[in-house]
Amino acid sequence: MTYLKSKIFKFEYFFLFLLIFLISKSIYSSYEQNNKSKKTISVMTYNLENLFDTIDDPKKNDEAYLPKAFKNRNPKILKKCQAIKDYRWRGECLNLDWSEKAMTSKMNRIIDVILKSHNWIGPDILILQEVENLNTAETLRTKYLKKYYPYEAILIEGIDDRGIDLAILSKFPVNKKPILHPITARGILEAEFRHTDQSLISVFAVHFPSQRSPYHKRKSALEKLNQILSKTSKTNLIIVAGDMNISHEELKKQDPFKDFKNQFYISHLDGCHQCLGTHYYAPKKSWSFLDVIMVSKNHYFWKLNLESISIFNQSLYQTNKTGLPEKFNLGKKQTGVSDHWPLKLEIFKN
Repeated sequence: MTYLKSKIFKFEYFFLFLLIFLISKSIYSSYEQNNKSKKTISVMTYNLENLFDTIDDPKKNDEAYLPKAFKNRNPKILKKCQAIKDYRWRGECLNLDWSEKAMTSKMNRIIDVILKSHNWIGPDILILQEVENLNTAETLRTKYLKKYYPYEAILIEGIDDRGIDLAILSKFPVNKKPILHPITARGILEAEFRHTDQSLISVFAVHFPSQRSPYHKRKSALEKLNQILSKTSKTNLIIVAGDMNISHEELKKQDPFKDFKNQFYISHLDGCHQCLGTHYYAPKKSWSFLDVIMVSKNHYFWKLNLESISIFNQSLYQTNKTGLPEKFNLGKKQTGVSDHWPLKLEIFKN
């Protein structure tokens, strides 16, 4: 009996030791993960190219992105579509069938890009352009991303006539009420977040006038952005990200970022030197970094990892046969999600 008890005792001791070891390892692994997340901030900007819901907003020109059956039953919508002068936009407005199926397919492809870009957990801060409204942003988050982004999406309606807006998803809580600075049709969306180490992060989401507008409108938007940034606390880490719509040709001729170079790292000027660009303009066979991320320099402990600045195009949906960004095209092809490639980077703690 004594021998048996000794064996049982040794087995119980071994089991207890194994249990403590496994728990300790689990706690340490969890600690390592949390500690790692505290020491880096991953950021990505992505122009989703027309992410609309399927509901008519009478205050916006969203007629193209409605189910075709709904359009055909509404003479007012058909009349509005027929009044469009450009035959391409008129045809899209009349014939595009933006159904629930199409919207869901588009969202699934977007999610594949977002999650795959950051090891299936998504970036810490995600800045999005061309999202119709808060309902659309929240559908994207709650249906597909709530596990990774527990806080409500940030989107404030602008005055863009089509209704495409800016949105921010973050893994950090909001520190104060977000603001939409009405400097352009889509404005500049400002949100302040509190990091796990209690430092503050000011994020500015932008989407400047398109290439159909003259350069001076983008220049004006940059000047107003500079004014806003000059009033932002320098103790905050400042991140500006979005589609600035500045072409490769304008970048060479105009030096549009000259007022920002001293205080900010600028993604495609300071890194990503082997990258072609985020957008390809077929008529000129030209690549441009329309999408930009700017990060404040000389912060007292946050610093940009210049080597981390990169384009993400590894989702099977993003690229066509010739290696170019592929539009969604109602999901009729196996590839296609957006005509932009997202830009990403990491900021680390000194």
